[in-house]
Amino acid sequence: MRLLRLLVLTWTLWVPTLSNADDKTSSAAAPASQKDVARVEAELQKQRTLLAGLIQLMQRRLSAEQTALDALQAAVQSGGGVAAPAAPGATPGPEGPARVRRKRPPRVAGTGTVAGTITVRGAKAAWVYVEDLSTTTGGAATMTQKAKAFVPGVLVVPRGTRVEFPNGDPIFHNVFSSTAGAEFDLGSYPQGESRTMTVTRTGQIDVFCNLHSQMRGYVFVVPNALFTKVGADGRFSLGMVPAGKRRIGVWAPGAKAVVLEVQVTADKTAKIDMEISGGSAKAHLRKDGTPYGSYDE
Repeated sequence: MRLLRLLVLTWTLWVPTLSNADDKTSSAAAPASQKDVARVEAELQKQRTLLAGLIQLMQRRLSAEQTALDALQAAVQSGGGVAAPAAPGATPGPEGPARVRRKRPPRVAGTGTVAGTITVRGAKAAWVYVEDLSTTTGGAATMTQKAKAFVPGVLVVPRGTRVEFPNGDPIFHNVFSSTAGAEFDLGSYPQGESRTMTVTRTGQIDVFCNLHSQMRGYVFVVPNALFTKVGADGRFSLGMVPAGKRRIGVWAPGAKAVVLEVQVTADKTAKIDMEISGGSAKAHLRKDGTPYGSYDE
Protein backbone atom coordinates (compact mmCIF):
# COMPACT_ATOMS: atom_id res chain seq x y z
CA MET A 1 0.00 0.00 0.00
CA ARG A 2 2.85 2.40 0.74
CA LEU A 3 4.34 1.80 -2.71
CA LEU A 4 0.96 2.46 -4.28
CA ARG A 5 0.59 5.75 -2.42
CA LEU A 6 4.11 6.75 -3.53
CA LEU A 7 3.29 5.92 -7.13
CA VAL A 8 0.11 8.01 -7.06
CA LEU A 9 1.91 10.92 -5.42
CA THR A 10 4.73 10.79 -7.97
CA TRP A 11 2.27 10.72 -10.84
CA THR A 12 0.39 13.71 -9.39
CA LEU A 13 3.58 15.76 -9.18
CA TRP A 14 4.97 14.75 -12.57
CA VAL A 15 1.90 15.27 -14.76
CA PRO A 16 1.94 19.09 -14.37
CA THR A 17 5.69 19.03 -14.95
CA LEU A 18 5.32 17.12 -18.19
CA SER A 19 2.49 19.42 -19.28
CA ASN A 20 4.56 22.54 -18.59
CA ALA A 21 7.47 21.09 -20.47
CA ASP A 22 5.28 20.41 -23.50
CA ASP A 23 3.90 23.95 -23.32
CA LYS A 24 7.39 25.39 -23.33
CA THR A 25 8.47 23.40 -26.35
CA SER A 26 5.36 24.30 -28.33
CA SER A 27 5.08 27.98 -27.45
CA ALA A 28 5.27 30.11 -30.59
CA ALA A 29 5.59 33.39 -28.72
CA ALA A 30 9.00 32.51 -27.27
CA PRO A 31 10.87 30.12 -29.52
CA ALA A 32 13.19 27.90 -27.49
CA SER A 33 16.83 27.55 -28.39
CA GLN A 34 18.28 24.20 -29.34
CA LYS A 35 19.96 24.03 -25.96
CA ASP A 36 16.69 24.53 -24.06
CA VAL A 37 14.95 21.83 -26.06
CA ALA A 38 17.72 19.33 -25.32
CA ARG A 39 17.55 20.14 -21.59
CA VAL A 40 13.78 19.62 -21.43
CA GLU A 41 13.97 16.35 -23.35
CA ALA A 42 16.70 15.05 -21.01
CA GLU A 43 14.58 15.93 -17.96
CA LEU A 44 11.55 14.19 -19.45
CA GLN A 45 13.59 11.05 -20.19
CA LYS A 46 14.90 10.97 -16.61
CA GLN A 47 11.36 11.18 -15.24
CA ARG A 48 10.12 8.45 -17.59
CA THR A 49 12.95 6.14 -16.49
CA LEU A 50 12.23 6.70 -12.78
CA LEU A 51 8.52 6.12 -13.31
CA ALA A 52 9.21 2.88 -15.18
CA GLY A 53 11.40 1.69 -12.30
CA LEU A 54 8.65 2.37 -9.76
CA ILE A 55 6.14 0.48 -11.88
CA GLN A 56 8.46 -2.56 -12.10
CA LEU A 57 9.03 -2.50 -8.32
CA MET A 58 5.27 -2.42 -7.72
CA GLN A 59 4.74 -5.35 -10.09
CA ARG A 60 7.38 -7.46 -8.33
CA ARG A 61 5.80 -6.72 -4.95
CA LEU A 62 2.32 -7.68 -6.16
CA SER A 63 3.70 -10.88 -7.71
CA ALA A 64 5.38 -11.89 -4.42
CA GLU A 65 2.18 -11.28 -2.44
CA GLN A 66 0.15 -13.33 -4.93
CA THR A 67 2.64 -16.21 -4.63
CA ALA A 68 2.34 -16.16 -0.81
CA LEU A 69 -1.45 -16.09 -1.04
CA ASP A 70 -1.48 -19.07 -3.40
CA ALA A 71 0.76 -21.06 -1.02
CA LEU A 72 -1.48 -20.25 1.95
CA GLN A 73 -4.62 -21.36 0.11
CA ALA A 74 -2.93 -24.61 -0.93
CA ALA A 75 -1.89 -25.33 2.67
CA VAL A 76 -5.40 -24.72 4.00
CA GLN A 77 -6.99 -26.92 1.34
CA SER A 78 -4.57 -29.77 2.12
CA GLY A 79 -5.26 -29.56 5.87
CA GLY A 80 -1.81 -28.33 6.75
CA GLY A 81 -0.89 -25.88 9.47
CA VAL A 82 -0.40 -22.18 9.04
CA ALA A 83 2.96 -20.62 9.76
CA ALA A 84 3.01 -18.71 13.02
CA PRO A 85 5.53 -16.37 14.62
CA ALA A 86 8.31 -18.25 16.33
CA ALA A 87 7.83 -18.78 20.06
CA PRO A 88 10.31 -17.12 22.43
CA GLY A 89 13.59 -18.98 22.20
CA ALA A 90 12.55 -20.90 19.06
CA THR A 91 14.96 -21.07 16.13
CA PRO A 92 13.42 -20.66 12.65
CA GLY A 93 14.13 -23.59 10.37
CA PRO A 94 15.57 -23.41 6.86
CA GLU A 95 12.07 -23.33 5.36
CA GLY A 96 10.84 -20.34 7.35
CA PRO A 97 9.55 -19.48 10.81
CA ALA A 98 8.70 -22.07 13.42
CA ARG A 99 5.29 -23.68 13.06
CA VAL A 100 2.71 -24.30 15.74
CA ARG A 101 2.28 -28.06 16.12
CA ARG A 102 -0.56 -29.87 17.86
CA LYS A 103 0.54 -31.95 20.84
CA ARG A 104 -0.02 -35.64 20.43
CA PRO A 105 -2.24 -37.27 23.08
CA PRO A 106 -0.25 -39.14 25.74
CA ARG A 107 0.40 -42.74 24.85
CA VAL A 108 -1.60 -45.14 26.99
CA ALA A 109 0.71 -47.70 28.58
CA GLY A 110 -0.24 -51.34 28.44
CA THR A 111 -0.98 -53.42 31.50
CA GLY A 112 0.53 -56.56 32.89
CA THR A 113 0.04 -58.98 35.77
CA VAL A 114 1.81 -59.42 39.10
CA ALA A 115 1.55 -62.96 40.48
CA GLY A 116 3.37 -65.31 42.79
CA THR A 117 3.34 -66.97 46.18
CA ILE A 118 3.18 -65.29 49.61
CA THR A 119 3.98 -67.40 52.65
CA VAL A 120 2.02 -65.96 55.57
CA ARG A 121 3.05 -66.68 59.16
CA GLY A 122 1.18 -65.56 62.26
CA ALA A 123 -1.87 -64.38 60.31
CA LYS A 124 -4.77 -66.00 58.50
CA ALA A 125 -4.51 -63.95 55.33
CA ALA A 126 -2.54 -61.35 53.41
CA TRP A 127 -3.25 -58.84 50.65
CA VAL A 128 -1.24 -57.56 47.69
CA TYR A 129 -1.79 -54.08 46.26
CA VAL A 130 -0.26 -51.43 43.99
CA GLU A 131 1.22 -48.79 46.27
CA ASP A 132 2.40 -46.06 43.87
CA LEU A 133 -0.87 -45.29 42.04
CA SER A 134 -2.89 -42.98 44.26
CA THR A 135 -6.56 -42.28 43.58
CA THR A 136 -9.62 -41.60 45.70
CA THR A 137 -12.14 -44.14 44.48
CA GLY A 138 -14.94 -43.82 47.03
CA GLY A 139 -17.43 -46.63 47.39
CA ALA A 140 -18.91 -48.24 50.50
CA ALA A 141 -18.10 -51.17 52.79
CA THR A 142 -19.55 -52.66 55.98
CA MET A 143 -18.02 -54.01 59.20
CA THR A 144 -20.82 -55.37 61.40
CA GLN A 145 -20.74 -55.75 65.19
CA LYS A 146 -22.10 -59.21 65.95
CA ALA A 147 -21.67 -61.45 69.01
CA LYS A 148 -19.21 -58.95 70.43
CA ALA A 149 -16.94 -59.19 67.41
CA PHE A 150 -16.29 -57.26 64.22
CA VAL A 151 -17.47 -59.11 61.11
CA PRO A 152 -15.41 -59.29 58.99
CA GLY A 153 -12.47 -58.89 61.33
CA VAL A 154 -10.35 -57.51 58.48
CA LEU A 155 -11.60 -55.05 55.88
CA VAL A 156 -9.40 -53.89 52.98
CA VAL A 157 -10.79 -50.89 51.11
CA PRO A 158 -9.55 -48.16 48.73
CA ARG A 159 -8.97 -44.68 50.07
CA GLY A 160 -12.13 -42.60 50.13
CA THR A 161 -14.40 -45.53 51.02
CA ARG A 162 -17.36 -44.90 53.32
CA VAL A 163 -17.28 -47.61 56.00
CA GLU A 164 -20.49 -48.46 57.85
CA PHE A 165 -20.54 -50.01 61.34
CA PRO A 166 -24.04 -51.39 62.07
CA ASN A 167 -24.78 -52.76 65.55
CA GLY A 168 -26.27 -56.25 65.30
CA ASP A 169 -26.10 -57.04 69.02
CA PRO A 170 -28.84 -56.48 71.64
CA ILE A 171 -26.38 -54.28 73.55
CA PHE A 172 -24.63 -50.95 73.05
CA HIS A 173 -21.34 -50.65 71.20
CA ASN A 174 -18.93 -47.73 70.79
CA VAL A 175 -16.63 -48.09 67.77
CA PHE A 176 -13.45 -46.02 67.84
CA SER A 177 -9.82 -45.91 66.74
CA SER A 178 -6.74 -44.28 68.24
CA THR A 179 -4.51 -44.95 65.22
CA ALA A 180 -2.39 -41.86 64.58
CA GLY A 181 -3.77 -39.81 61.71
CA ALA A 182 -6.96 -41.87 61.52
CA GLU A 183 -8.58 -41.32 64.91
CA PHE A 184 -12.36 -41.48 65.10
CA ASP A 185 -15.09 -42.09 67.69
CA LEU A 186 -18.60 -43.08 66.61
CA GLY A 187 -20.06 -42.89 70.11
CA SER A 188 -22.39 -45.40 71.80
CA TYR A 189 -25.45 -46.65 69.91
CA PRO A 190 -27.91 -49.56 70.33
CA GLN A 191 -28.91 -52.54 68.23
CA GLY A 192 -30.36 -51.68 64.85
CA GLU A 193 -28.47 -48.41 64.51
CA SER A 194 -25.41 -47.77 62.38
CA ARG A 195 -22.65 -45.19 62.24
CA THR A 196 -20.28 -44.42 59.38
CA MET A 197 -16.89 -42.89 58.72
CA THR A 198 -14.87 -42.21 55.55
CA VAL A 199 -11.27 -43.41 55.35
CA THR A 200 -8.85 -40.86 53.90
CA ARG A 201 -5.52 -42.14 55.25
CA THR A 202 -3.79 -45.15 53.73
CA GLY A 203 -2.42 -47.95 55.87
CA GLN A 204 -3.65 -50.00 58.81
CA ILE A 205 -6.37 -48.64 61.11
CA ASP A 206 -6.96 -50.53 64.38
CA VAL A 207 -10.65 -50.61 65.29
CA PHE A 208 -11.94 -51.26 68.83
CA CYS A 209 -15.09 -51.03 70.93
CA ASN A 210 -14.89 -48.76 73.94
CA LEU A 211 -17.20 -51.10 75.91
CA HIS A 212 -15.75 -54.53 75.08
CA SER A 213 -12.01 -55.13 75.23
CA GLN A 214 -12.15 -58.36 73.19
CA MET A 215 -13.46 -56.58 70.12
CA ARG A 216 -10.68 -55.84 67.65
CA GLY A 217 -10.81 -55.26 63.92
CA TYR A 218 -8.54 -54.01 61.15
CA VAL A 219 -9.38 -51.65 58.33
CA PHE A 220 -6.52 -51.53 55.86
CA VAL A 221 -6.75 -48.63 53.39
CA VAL A 222 -5.01 -49.01 50.03
CA PRO A 223 -4.31 -46.11 47.61
CA ASN A 224 -6.49 -47.46 44.78
CA ALA A 225 -8.68 -50.33 43.65
CA LEU A 226 -5.77 -52.49 42.43
CA PHE A 227 -5.49 -55.07 45.22
CA THR A 228 -6.22 -58.74 45.83
CA LYS A 229 -6.33 -61.24 48.67
CA VAL A 230 -3.76 -64.01 48.82
CA GLY A 231 -5.40 -67.42 48.51
CA ALA A 232 -5.36 -70.12 51.17
CA ASP A 233 -2.59 -71.86 49.19
CA GLY A 234 -0.48 -68.69 49.29
CA ARG A 235 -0.92 -67.88 45.63
CA PHE A 236 -2.18 -64.64 44.19
CA SER A 237 -2.61 -62.92 40.83
CA LEU A 238 -3.19 -59.19 40.37
CA GLY A 239 -4.04 -58.09 36.84
CA MET A 240 -4.55 -54.76 35.03
CA VAL A 241 -1.39 -53.29 36.56
CA PRO A 242 -0.05 -50.40 34.41
CA ALA A 243 3.28 -51.24 32.79
CA GLY A 244 6.41 -49.69 34.25
CA LYS A 245 8.36 -49.78 37.48
CA ARG A 246 5.69 -50.33 40.15
CA ARG A 247 5.75 -50.40 43.94
CA ILE A 248 3.86 -53.50 45.06
CA GLY A 249 2.77 -53.73 48.70
CA VAL A 250 2.12 -56.87 50.74
CA TRP A 251 0.24 -56.64 54.05
CA ALA A 252 -0.98 -59.03 56.73
CA PRO A 253 -3.12 -58.02 59.76
CA GLY A 254 -1.01 -56.53 62.52
CA ALA A 255 2.14 -56.46 60.36
CA LYS A 256 3.95 -53.58 58.75
CA ALA A 257 3.38 -53.58 55.01
CA VAL A 258 6.31 -54.70 52.86
CA VAL A 259 6.81 -52.75 49.62
CA LEU A 260 8.75 -54.18 46.68
CA GLU A 261 9.82 -52.58 43.41
CA VAL A 262 8.62 -54.68 40.49
CA GLN A 263 9.09 -54.09 36.77
CA VAL A 264 5.74 -54.72 35.07
CA THR A 265 5.75 -55.39 31.32
CA ALA A 266 2.65 -55.09 29.16
CA ASP A 267 0.89 -58.41 28.52
CA LYS A 268 3.38 -60.29 30.69
CA THR A 269 3.48 -61.59 34.28
CA ALA A 270 5.96 -60.36 36.89
CA LYS A 271 6.67 -62.90 39.65
CA ILE A 272 6.84 -62.30 43.41
CA ASP A 273 7.69 -65.00 45.96
CA MET A 274 8.15 -63.88 49.56
CA GLU A 275 7.25 -64.44 53.21
CA ILE A 276 5.41 -62.12 55.60
CA SER A 277 4.59 -62.48 59.29
CA GLY A 278 1.48 -61.06 60.90
CA GLY A 279 1.70 -59.08 64.12
CA SER A 280 0.47 -60.39 67.44
CA ALA A 281 -2.52 -58.68 69.05
CA LYS A 282 -1.47 -56.36 71.85
CA ALA A 283 -3.51 -55.14 74.79
CA HIS A 284 -5.13 -51.79 74.14
CA LEU A 285 -6.77 -49.05 76.18
CA ARG A 286 -10.12 -47.39 76.01
CA LYS A 287 -10.59 -44.25 73.95
CA ASP A 288 -9.80 -42.04 76.97
CA GLY A 289 -6.52 -43.87 77.58
CA THR A 290 -7.66 -45.82 80.65
CA PRO A 291 -7.75 -49.62 81.11
CA TYR A 292 -10.97 -51.50 80.44
CA GLY A 293 -11.27 -52.99 83.93
CA SER A 294 -13.77 -55.78 84.54
CA TYR A 295 -16.79 -54.13 82.86
CA ASP A 296 -18.53 -56.45 80.44
CA GLU A 297 -22.10 -56.38 79.21
